[in-house]
Formats: sequence, C-alpha cells, structure tokens
Amino acid sequence: MIVSCALSKDAAIVHPFAAISSIEPLLLEQGYLVVQDESVFIGILTKADVIRKAHNIVIDCIVPKKAIHMDDEIEKILDVMQEEKQYVLPVFDEHEKYMGCVTYYRILQELGLFQKQPVNINIRNIVGTKDVEDSKQVFINELYHNTKNPLQVIFSSLNLYKEAKGKKEKDLLLNSIYSSAKQLDEVFNGLFMEYFPKS
Repeated sequence: MIVSCALSKDAAIVHPFAAISSIEPLLLEQGYLVVQDESVFIGILTKADVIRKAHNIVIDCIVPKKAIHMDDEIEKILDVMQEEKQYVLPVFDEHEKYMGCVTYYRILQELGLFQKQPVNINIRNIVGTKDVEDSKQVFINELYHNTKNPLQVIFSSLNLYKEAKGKKEKDLLLNSIYSSAKQLDEVFNGLFMEYFPKS
C-alpha cells in the first residue's frame, strides 16, 4: 500500500503571516493547517508546533516536517512519523510539487477499509504437459510453504501479544510479526519482479 492511497487534499489553508490568535480556533478544530502563500506551499502547522514554538505569527511556529512522496510505502511513512514524532506529513510528487497531506489517523482508516475488502481470487487451472504440471506443482508447494509459515508466525504472535505483560515480551512479538510480514512482502515482490520485469 502506497501513500497516495491515504492522501488528504481537503486541509484548511492559512497565510504564513496570519496571527496565531486568528487561526487558533480553526487549528484546534482541524488539528493541523496547511500554510501557503498564494499557491506556494510553506509548511504544515500542528497544535504541537504552536506549543513547541510559541510565537505570534504562523510562519514562526512551523516545525519542519520530513517530505514524503506519492509512491512511498505506508510502512516507511509510519516509521518516519514515529522517528519525527509527527502525525501529519506533507506529500510531494516526483517533481517536488506539493500534493497534499497524509495523517496517522487517515492511514489507520485506510488500513481498516483494506481489511474489510472481500478476498475474491479466481484462478484458471490450465493443464499442460507433464513437465509443465510438475513445475506447477513444485511452484505451488514452494509458494504455500513460503507464505503459510510466516502467516502462522503472525497469527501466533498476535495471540500471544494479547496476553503479553512486559514491554520486552511485547517488543519481541512485534519484531516477530514485522519480520514475518517482511518475508511475505519479499516473496510477492520476488514473484512480481520475476514474472513481470520492468522493460
């Protein structure tokens, strides 16, 4: 899942030289504001920014936020949010044009919707020669093994996490889930690159 799936373009816009007192009610209501001078993107102002940099003018309160791009993976964005301690980040295209924002809450919403989507796979079992069928059988067995094992680890770790008490135990289980998810990602990325290489 890439960041463009969770992009928000409807944030309220304020002028960089507006008084904090004049935009404070809107900031409290929205949680963050996009700062633009006409069509030029200046930055994103959050409630935390105003607390950290208490000034009277909007532009003086903005805390710089790491730029992300439309094709960045959600996993990377969540890491950046955690490292930067920011819940909203600006998104740019390949030409560094501002496209919108991505928020932690919006990512959670999209992940929730993604989980609810029905799984509908229709595979035609085209029968070939004996060599083709043997190769197909080997491929399916390897795919099953390399996906089923990480999934079992994820399910088991999630069940154990519900009962885990200490931080160390929880961290170990989360690392286990993360590692298994990466294994699955590598399997499918490898398949895609093998059978659909970029020309």
